Amino acid sequence: MHRFLPGFLLLIAAVFSSCFQREVPLTPHEAGPVQSDRVDLGDNYSFQIYYDLSEGAVSGRNERMDWDLAIARSDSSLTVWLNSSRAMMAARTQSSRFDTLLRAEDLDFKWDQPSGGLSGAVIGEIWKQGKLSREIFMLDMGVRPDASSPGYRKLQFESWDGDTLGLRFANPDLPEVHHLRVSLGDTGRYFQYISLLQMKKAESVSAPKENWDILFTQHLRIFFVDGDSLPYLVNGVLLNPWRTLAARDSLHSFAEITREMMDEFEFTRARDVIGYDWKRYDFNSNQYSIVPGRNYIIRDAAGYYYKLRFTGYYDENGRKGVPQFEFQQL
Repeated sequence: MHRFLPGFLLLIAAVFSSCFQREVPLTPHEAGPVQSDRVDLGDNYSFQIYYDLSEGAVSGRNERMDWDLAIARSDSSLTVWLNSSRAMMAARTQSSRFDTLLRAEDLDFKWDQPSGGLSGAVIGEIWKQGKLSREIFMLDMGVRPDASSPGYRKLQFESWDGDTLGLRFANPDLPEVHHLRVSLGDTGRYFQYISLLQMKKAESVSAPKENWDILFTQHLRIFFVDGDSLPYLVNGVLLNPWRTLAARDSLHSFAEITREMMDEFEFTRARDVIGYDWKRYDFNSNQYSIVPGRNYIIRDAAGYYYKLRFTGYYDENGRKGVPQFEFQQL
């Protein structure tokens, strides 16, 4: 199975959907100043960086290897997502017997959809209508920043008591089975994280859900070539899934966009609405450049609007993976 596509596919434009009804605008107020900032994703894009537009600052940072599973909790369900920044995949097995012999080459691995939404999660809801799914999943643990592979893990969720989730997992090539119990009582974060590789809850991942709007990270983009769906790791921006909306614009200059224009834009909760294609790669110069005239409008959880555009991708020493951007509260 091919994990990545040739680099020329980075030129393919993303198609965005999941548009939502526009929100009632807030009482007009004076726009804030235009602010400029940058983030550094590190060598091999090893970091995930959370940014709070209202504060104009980074509000959290973790390494991509810090977690494997992200769990979203509500009053009636638990939903599990894979770490797409490492190109993780999962396969359903239709079995609940943990001692069942499973071979990765016999299974149909799939990827979580980068736009989000319950239908896009391979594992998805494991607790709903008062029942815990006992189905076994085989996980492809993706790639490390150095492109090496952590291999596979067999996973089963064992128990849920309203606060603590029990699970067991194993390397399918080894006899040892690991059991883990993690508390999911931290409702201040939209996702709570588990590291199977480190065999613990990943406590340091993510800023509190009220303290960030956009996440700078590597993430999967699914491309379609000759009818086949193929994944490619791209470097871009994802939305906070908690009450954050965004829209794309290429019809106006950055300076022209005002708060009175908000009804003109199609806002969406799709997490990858900003995505990766604000930059393009030139194969002649072997350099990225910023796509001109591409703007983004973001509505944060508090209901404030911001316009944002990217201005660079390299630092002063020519090192890539340092997105520069400017934004303004409208």
